[in-house]
Formats: sequence, C-alpha cells, structure tokens
Amino acid sequence: MNTEPQYPQISQQVRNLAKSVLQQIKTTATEGTITLSDEDRMARRKICYECIYCDLGPPERCKKCGCMLGMKINLSANSCPLNKWPK
Repeated sequence: MNTEPQYPQISQQVRNLAKSVLQQIKTTATEGTITLSDEDRMARRKICYECIYCDLGPPERCKKCGCMLGMKINLSANSCPLNKWPK
C-alpha cells in the first residue's frame, strides 16, 4: 500500500488554480500588492520543504493542491492549503 501523498485529480488542480488567480486579482486590485518580500518567500519555502506534500520535482509542486511552488510561494494572496504559512 502506497502511503505517499498523491496529487489531486486534474479537475481539482484546475479549480485550485482558478481560485488562486481570482484571489490574487482581488488582492492586487484592493491592496496593490503582488509579490512578497524575500524574507516572506524564504519562510514559505522553508515550510514547504519540510512538508510531506512537497514534491521537489522538478518542477517543485505541492501534492495537496497541485500548484507550482515557485509561483504559489511568490504571490501575496496565495495561501497554504494546510494553513501552514503565516498570514
């Protein structure tokens, strides 16, 4: 029995991506922010690298939501699907 986390189905990955993009558009429109500071990005990346859902790839991806970590970590409105990132 394989207990390693698997990616969600493609249809769920597409929904997750759409939700992420819409949230970033809203945040950018209201707050004007798109990307995070280097310090915040490094903190997110460290959390991801310690997570069992992190696939170091390449490309680096989250097996919980299916997102590409390089993009997800950098955008201010994105959040960890397991609520591990600081707000």
